[in-house]
Amino acid sequence: MTELLCDTRLDTANPSRYQAITVSNLRRFPEWSRLTPNRRETMQVVAHVFPFRTNTYVTRTLIDWSKVPDDPIFRLTFPYPDESGPAYGKVRRIIERGLDNASLGAAIRKIRLQLNPHPAGQLSDNVPMWQGRRLEGFNTSTGRGYSIPLARSDLSCLLCLLLLLAAVR
Repeated sequence: MTELLCDTRLDTANPSRYQAITVSNLRRFPEWSRLTPNRRETMQVVAHVFPFRTNTYVTRTLIDWSKVPDDPIFRLTFPYPDESGPAYGKVRRIIERGLDNASLGAAIRKIRLQLNPHPAGQLSDNVPMWQGRRLEGFNTSTGRGYSIPLARSDLSCLLCLLLLLAAVR
């Protein structure tokens, strides 16, 4: 597989320093070599579809590498192909074509939009209510944010609550 995005090096000389591990430097963390070539390729592909970030503390301290892939922290931390469904094959083929970073990013964004970004009805069922009315929240297409119509009595209550909270601190 071709090198993807920028390849950021990890500071292996200073293991106590916080170091993020992302898709751009996934191949550079020391434990990477413990994985099978198939697992490494799979993780690299899926990490392009889903947001992925961990750090060297997790990889060096919390994961039992002798139990990978069954270690629970490993499973929670690193992306798995079964999470991406049919998108895995699409992304793998795109990466194998060796596209430049801009084309690769555009293709992956298109695939992400095809996945279900809001399972369990977050947009329809998990909408806050105010005085019996739904608050639709921030709409990225219109740029409108929350708009809570408050009566004078509501404003007085809100002001009292804020003063009370300030007094408690």
